[in-house]
Parts: sequence; C-alpha cells; structure tokens
Amino acid sequence: MESEALQGFHASLDRVLANPDFIELFYRNFFEAHPDVAEYFTHTDMRKQKRKLGASLTILTELHDGNPGSELYVDYLGRLHAGYRIPSRMYDLWLDALIASISACDEAFTPELEALWREVMSHGIARMQAGS
Repeated sequence: MESEALQGFHASLDRVLANPDFIELFYRNFFEAHPDVAEYFTHTDMRKQKRKLGASLTILTELHDGNPGSELYVDYLGRLHAGYRIPSRMYDLWLDALIASISACDEAFTPELEALWREVMSHGIARMQAGS
C-alpha cells in the first residue's frame, strides 16, 4: 500500500501533467536557467521533446516506486544522455526548473511535496548518471 505522502506525490504528478501550461513553462524555466541549456537542444524537435517530458516524469516515478522494467528504460535514458555529453550541473538545473514549474502549476504544492519531488526525481537522475 502506498504511503499517504507518496499518494500526494502521485496526485501532484497528475495535476501538473493535466495542466496545459506546465510543459511550456518548464522548458522556458529550463532554457532560462543557464545560457548553455539551449545549446543542447539546437537540433532537437521540441514538439517531440515536449511530449517526452510527461513520459519521462512518469517513468522516473515508476522507478522510484519499484515498478519492474522501469530501470531498463532509465538506464537507456542514461546512456542516451551520456552520448550527448550532458554535464552533471545540467541535471541540477533541470530539477530546479522542474520544481519551479510544478510550484507554479500545482495549486496544492507545499514544501513537503517539493521534498518528495526532489527525492523521486533525484533517485532517477542518480540512476541515469550511474548508468552512463
């Protein structure tokens, strides 16, 4: 059975993914976080990239929840990002932009939810970086 805190996290994930402004706001925040960020997306189809964000958040959540198979996809993402030579600091910028976007798009956002988001996403980021 899921803890009440984890249920709250999942509800937050559902709210932000249902918010039509969330993904645009996230990429705006991420690109504004540092001048180098946009360079990594120079040849990226941003329409496709934006669709992938929701799936990535979901799979990182599934990894944290221990769902079978999620580790394989997260390991794949780690290898993919390593191929692009994504520096470690970019993951920190990504997470901070994510938290800022969630804070703006989830009316029930609290410091406790922020801590959960950071825990869940950091778990997946660490796995990605270890597998690269």
